[in-house]
Amino acid sequence: MRTWTFSSSLKKPTGHLTEAPWVKFERTAKVKVIRLDTFIAQHGVDRIDFIWADVQGAEDLLIAGGQQALARTRYFYTECYEKPLYEGQIGLDEMRQRLPGGPSAWEVVHRFPTDVLLRNTALA
Repeated sequence: MRTWTFSSSLKKPTGHLTEAPWVKFERTAKVKVIRLDTFIAQHGVDRIDFIWADVQGAEDLLIAGGQQALARTRYFYTECYEKPLYEGQIGLDEMRQRLPGGPSAWEVVHRFPTDVLLRNTALA
């Protein structure tokens, strides 16, 4: 049996270990990260049409480091699980609370089984 090596996160796996026991987290690696707000400031980005964030349970970290960027973003697509797979992973309600402008500013366009597409109503 081959080892699955295509799952990774900045966060420790929790529910992932029981939901997909064939996925092994046997190695760790140091990776360079940058806050989304830092990136847009360095590159002069003033408007973002679409963010597809595959951050494996670190949605809270992305949102915390991307308040200015997300306020300028029309659509935000990310993973969203009701049962956390990683330590400290947040669900849809908490995600919408933490996004700039709060839940009233972020409309759910479509809820997929493990993802969500949100629209920033302030940029309609």
